[in-house]
Amino acid sequence: MAKNVASLPFVFKHVALMPDVHLGKGALVGSVIATKDAIIPAAVGVDIGCFVGETLVPLVDGKSYRIRELAGGYEEFIVYACTPTGRIVVAKATAKLTRKNAPLVKVILDNDEEIICTPEHQFMRRDGSYESAQNLQPGTSLMPFYSQVDKDGYTLIQQPDSGEWERAELLCERSQIQHKITEYNHLAHDNHKVVNVIPLEEKQDVYCLTVPGYHNFALKAGVFVHNCGMMAIKTPFKAAQLEGKLKKIRLDIEAAIPTGFTENKEVEKTVTNWQNWRDFKELHPGVQDLQGKAMKQMGSLGGGKRLPLTVVIQ
Repeated sequence: MAKNVASLPFVFKHVALMPDVHLGKGALVGSVIATKDAIIPAAVGVDIGCFVGETLVPLVDGKSYRIRELAGGYEEFIVYACTPTGRIVVAKATAKLTRKNAPLVKVILDNDEEIICTPEHQFMRRDGSYESAQNLQPGTSLMPFYSQVDKDGYTLIQQPDSGEWERAELLCERSQIQHKITEYNHLAHDNHKVVNVIPLEEKQDVYCLTVPGYHNFALKAGVFVHNCGMMAIKTPFKAAQLEGKLKKIRLDIEAAIPTGFTENKEVEKTVTNWQNWRDFKELHPGVQDLQGKAMKQMGSLGGGKRLPLTVVIQ
């Protein structure tokens, strides 16, 4: 991948690699690419995990679609997502082809479902935290997703903690459902658990969703997974409308989102499900007293080696 990038005609002199360089999307994560007379929005190098094209994703229309179909024919659609409190809601999403000829693993669940994805794709555990597919252990309990069709033909979704079933179309009408639609005589089923994770020799093109509202989505297999998070937002503006205003736009973005070595003034202390969050006491002694600073830097654009914001004007 480094050789491919270095061979591009607009690369200035050479491509440099950081000591922790590793495989990414488009470019190596930890690569430094100087260009001349060119901008490469996707060359920041992104860690990304995704699913094979046959993976089924349930939509609120009551049907499940292959993720390849969603990437090829739907600009935007509505999926099921899980809130930090473990409540199922609906959310807008888009799908895209994210990597070609990617390495794969097979995640086998105790409900006889099998999910084929890239090793680094993250699955939501029952406590709301995430773990990559390759690190899932047998017996790991995952956030469950249950749906069924009632006698009237309505799709029902079961909330994980209460065993309460709700009509899918009402989830679309209200962002916070409090009204019980249908109650059955049993509570939620046992959580879906991992049986095994098997590395595969085959490679395939893989796809993923972007879910801006909640950053996760349900699979037909009955679990929730993280979205890849890659996003391009098209604005209605043309270059002529932005003449002389780019500096102000940049400053307004940086004023809203901390950039460089600044940090958020306030921190949401109630959030407990940060991905792969560890107790700072387990870390190197040199950083054990920096937990407060680290928390305030979450959600910032940072001041490291990679610039995550690129504006392309046509």
